[in-house]
Amino acid sequence: SRQGMVDKLQELQRLGGGGSAADAPSAAAFDEAGGMMAELEESVDEVQKNCARIKAHAKAVERTAKEWTSLVGDEAERKHEETQHVIDEGNKLIMQTKTLLDGAAQLKPQTKTEHKMYENMLAAARKMFVSAGMEFQKAEEVFSSTLKDRLSRQCRVVKPDATDQEIEVLIDEGDAHVFQAAVVDVRHTQATQALAYVKRRHQEIKELQVSIWELHQMFV
Repeated sequence: SRQGMVDKLQELQRLGGGGSAADAPSAAAFDEAGGMMAELEESVDEVQKNCARIKAHAKAVERTAKEWTSLVGDEAERKHEETQHVIDEGNKLIMQTKTLLDGAAQLKPQTKTEHKMYENMLAAARKMFVSAGMEFQKAEEVFSSTLKDRLSRQCRVVKPDATDQEIEVLIDEGDAHVFQAAVVDVRHTQATQALAYVKRRHQEIKELQVSIWELHQMFV
C-alpha cells in the first residue's frame, strides 16, 4: 500500500541512521510514482531481511568464538565447523544483498517525485547494508584472532621454544620446516597431531584474511 511504502522508508531511515521520519515523502507522493517504486520496495524488503540475518550471523560467530576457546577434542572441532558454516552463509548473504542493491541502482526514476523517493530509499538501504557488513567483518576478525591464538598454542605443543616469528611463518605461510624437525626429534604423538591440526587450518586462516580484506574494501 502507499502508506506501507512511507512506513518502509521511515523504518529504513531509522535502521540505517539516515535522515528522519520528517524527510519521508507523503503517501500522496507515492501515488504519483509509478511501478518503479513498487519494484524498489520489493528489493529493499529483501535487503532489510538479509541485513537482519547478516547481523544475526555476526552475533553467532562472535558468541561461538568465545565458547570455542574453552573446548577441546571432538567438541571443539564440531563447534569450529559450525562457526565456519555460519561465516560462509554470512558471506553469501552479503554478496546476495550487494547484488540486490546493484540491481536497485539500475532502476530509472521517471519523475522528480520518483527520483527523490528513490534516492531516499536507496540511500537508507545502503546505510543499513554497510552497518550489517561492518558488523560481520568485525565478527570475522574476532574469529580469526581466536583461531590464530589456538594455532599458536598448538605450535608450542610441537616446539615449546618456538619464536613468535616461527609461529607466524607456519600459520600465515604454511612453512612447517622448523616444526617438522621438532616432531622428528621428540617423536611425540601429541606433537604430530598438533602439527597436523595447524597445517589443516593454515588454508582457513588465509581464506579468512581474504574475506576480511574483501569486506574492508566493500564497506570502508
